[in-house]
Amino acid sequence: TLVAGTDYKVEWSNNIYPGTATATVTGIGKYSGTLKQPPTFKIVGDISDASLFTIGQKDAISGKTFTLASDGSGGLVSTDLNNKISALGITRIKDSVSLVSTTDFGVTTKACTYPGTGKVTITGTGYYTGTITYDVNMKGNIADATVTDNNGGNYDYNGADVTPNLSLTYN
Repeated sequence: TLVAGTDYKVEWSNNIYPGTATATVTGIGKYSGTLKQPPTFKIVGDISDASLFTIGQKDAISGKTFTLASDGSGGLVSTDLNNKISALGITRIKDSVSLVSTTDFGVTTKACTYPGTGKVTITGTGYYTGTITYDVNMKGNIADATVTDNNGGNYDYNGADVTPNLSLTYN
């Protein structure tokens, strides 16, 4: 059996942050050369660990209200919410390195009702694990409502303010 420090030395690389770490084993003393197949191992980080990672823009999402607009196909979109989600940044505290969306984490929306409430979930991917969920409120945009004049749009002049009887629906 070879003895570390007498027969060989080990130098580690990429062994601090999530990713694949590698060991370079080099002979010393009576031995020379470098190990042909250096050992590797995977380091995984949990993005939900607030002592290791910060979530940028979380205050711009958690519990906030976003205005939704119709996309013209009967579906609803939220440019504001989508922009906030895409602007989410997850940063390692120790070295201030930003994680990369889709490589290191994914963002999904679930249980969304428009207008109403929903959830934004951030899930670690690749060398990252963990899940963080934020509640969001989503408002419909009144500009997309359909207006119906219940009196057919015809009113008699009476010398005073005329106040139509309107109904609004939002799909």
